[in-house]
Amino acid sequence: EEVSVDASVWNAFLQGRAGTLRQLCGFHDDAQEVAILSADGSVVVGRLLMQLPRDITPFESDLIERFTDYVRLRVFDFNKEWKRLTRHFTQSAVRTMLQREDYMGAHLSARERKVAIMFCDISGFTHLSEQVLVEPSKIAQFIDMWSARAVASIWEHGGVFDKMVGDCLISLWGPPFFDESPQRVCERAARAARQIQRDTLAIQRGDAFPQLAQLEADIGVATGLHYCPLFVGMIGPDEGYTGFSSGMNNTARLQGLAHQHEILCMQEFVTAYGDPSHFGDSRQAVVKNVQEPLCFRPLLE
Repeated sequence: EEVSVDASVWNAFLQGRAGTLRQLCGFHDDAQEVAILSADGSVVVGRLLMQLPRDITPFESDLIERFTDYVRLRVFDFNKEWKRLTRHFTQSAVRTMLQREDYMGAHLSARERKVAIMFCDISGFTHLSEQVLVEPSKIAQFIDMWSARAVASIWEHGGVFDKMVGDCLISLWGPPFFDESPQRVCERAARAARQIQRDTLAIQRGDAFPQLAQLEADIGVATGLHYCPLFVGMIGPDEGYTGFSSGMNNTARLQGLAHQHEILCMQEFVTAYGDPSHFGDSRQAVVKNVQEPLCFRPLLE
């Protein structure tokens, strides 16, 4: 029989207080509990509550033990997969994906789709590292804070965190469900890019890094946005969620053209966005190893 249980009851059960759950399930006070521990035995990651006969046979006891081991393995597998997927996706997206038994094939296997791409990195990071922060620990602390806020902005606006390469952060919009219009996808990416710029300024003006307040100019982020076909999914030996195409490479080149505080958008992104009034004048640039000049426009404030 299915029983509706409040989250507070589950939390109490996980913490070893099963009284309310026993009552809801109609179990007696002698119902047995089995804790499911983490791999090192330090954390309770789940519990089993069982109402067993008072006299059970050795066979039944062995069967219960095997069932408990099976559940333990399933909890381990779920937690491992949850941790892997939440490196890239929001918890809400992961929760939706894992509701399907075939989630890997349905949402994560590599496929070609049109995707919004963002490359952004901190302008003048070498100068910042060598002459302002100086200490390796301070540099790492700054990158940890900046990247955590940037990824939070990406997730807040429905994006997917691909990876960081040095101080360059790469993210995608459209995956894993590909259920939004090109305009909506590009709007989300543009909002995230603006938010990351604001968050970067907030770090400079905060108390965590007093050295940054002494800089003559604000710390800026140089950003490139594109909307293009991408072969995207869980790819590579570590099965990270990423994508490949010439458009991905062009976005990296576009980001390299952007100045401090500038968000440059490929013409395909502007077209998909659907409202040219949000962009500045058209520009072109010839870049290394790309046959045709890049055509782009800056995103206005």
